[in-house]
Amino acid sequence: MKLSSALIAVSFSLAGFNASGAALAQSLPANPCESESSTYAQSACLDKALKAADGELNAVYKKALELIDKDDMMSAEQHRNWKQALQKAQRAWVAFRDADCGEPVGYEWSQGTGMGPATLACLLQKTRIRTAELRQRYLER
Repeated sequence: MKLSSALIAVSFSLAGFNASGAALAQSLPANPCESESSTYAQSACLDKALKAADGELNAVYKKALELIDKDDMMSAEQHRNWKQALQKAQRAWVAFRDADCGEPVGYEWSQGTGMGPATLACLLQKTRIRTAELRQRYLER
């Protein structure tokens, strides 16, 4: 089980480097479930963390959409187009995240028992990165 935890921790770290660069990945919290000793416990912990991260992402995304309307440099039509573009990008990102953390992760883990926690860790890391990206681009500008 320790090897499984170590591999998930490594894949958790590497997911951040591949997705958005070293600086952003290093600013994210570490795998919150690294100390869990069983695959079941890791999965339960990661599922809980993913639900929390999804909630945070949705809140930041909603604020980003609200901030677009407050931009006084654009017309109502430009606001509408910008929001539609962000919505389209977000839907594409969700599809990418789910696809990238789905079947490929299963094959990386040879469809073994570590696949579940590894998939959840991948989803969690990508969700945290996207939240940080949206926060940086919209809320901190």
